[in-house]
Order: sequence, then C-alpha cells, then structure tokens
Amino acid sequence: MTSRVLVPLLLLASALVVGGTLYFLQENEIVDVAGPLTALGHAIPWVGKYIGNPPPPAEKELLELQRLQEEQARREERERLKKKEEELRRVEERLNDDRERLSQWESELERRELALKEREEQYTKREKQYEQAVKFYLSMKPQDAAKILAQQEDILVIEIFRRMPERNVAAIMAQMDPTVAAAIMRKMTR
Repeated sequence: MTSRVLVPLLLLASALVVGGTLYFLQENEIVDVAGPLTALGHAIPWVGKYIGNPPPPAEKELLELQRLQEEQARREERERLKKKEEELRRVEERLNDDRERLSQWESELERRELALKEREEQYTKREKQYEQAVKFYLSMKPQDAAKILAQQEDILVIEIFRRMPERNVAAIMAQMDPTVAAAIMRKMTR
C-alpha cells in the first residue's frame, strides 16, 4: 500500500476512534461535548451524527416532564404548608397556655381584690369604733376616763390614745396609776 492510500485511511480510523470516544463520553454524561469539538465532529463523515446537541424530546416526554415538575411543585407546597401548619399549631398551643395562665392570674387577682376589700371594710369598721370610743372618752372627765381605760387591754388603750389630741392623753394618763401609765407609755413608744 502506498502512502497515498494509507494516510487517508489512518486519518479516517483516527476520526472514527475520536468520534466514537466523544460519543461514548457524551452518552454516559462524562463529558459534555459542545462548541469546537461538535463543529469538528460534524465535519467528519459518519461521525457527525453522533456528536452535537441531542434531538429534542418528543411531545409526550415534554408532557410527562411538565407533569413531574408540577407534581414536585405540589409536593413542595404541601410540605411548606405542613410546616406552616405545625408552626401555627405550636403558636396556638402557646397562646392557649398563655390564656390559661392569664385566666389563673385574673382569678387570683379577683380573689385578692375581694380579700383586700374585706380588710378595708374591717379597717373602716374598726376605725369608726375607735372614733366613737375617742368621742366617748373625750366627753368624760379625765379621772373617769382613766379609771375605765386602766381596766382595758393596753393595745386598745394605745389605739384610742393615738387618735386623741395630746393634751387629752396627758390629762387622762395623769389620772392613771403611774405603773399602768408607764407600761402604756413604753408600749406606745415602740
């Protein structure tokens, strides 16, 4: 064989090997053959049809692909909604817990308010009783008031004295037994 025949045959064999290799690499997605190599492949007879852009997908395949994409989008949307629903459920549980706590606090506040109101009524009632006692003792002569107060409990006497003018307290204490007056005075200064 002459070199005139041998060179073109070697070139053709080389082109077939390169084209086949490129086709294999493209089909197995190892290499994406594009650009200058594609143009080169098209220039080689019998190799060009294996290199280049793949044929466009059929309409049926496009519809199936579109259906799969829509299904994937629906799945993602369901998952997003499911997460949102779970988050809302947790928020609702926290709100319900807070409502329960607020309801308990409200009940406690109402209970305390009633107790405070009762104490206030008792205090007001007691103050009126002390005021009446003060008026009663102020209307008496100091020696008569001293005799009666000397027989009362010291705490009651102190409360009455605290509501009287000082000059009246001094006049009544002057008429009391000095030991009783001293004991009351000691308790009043505490």
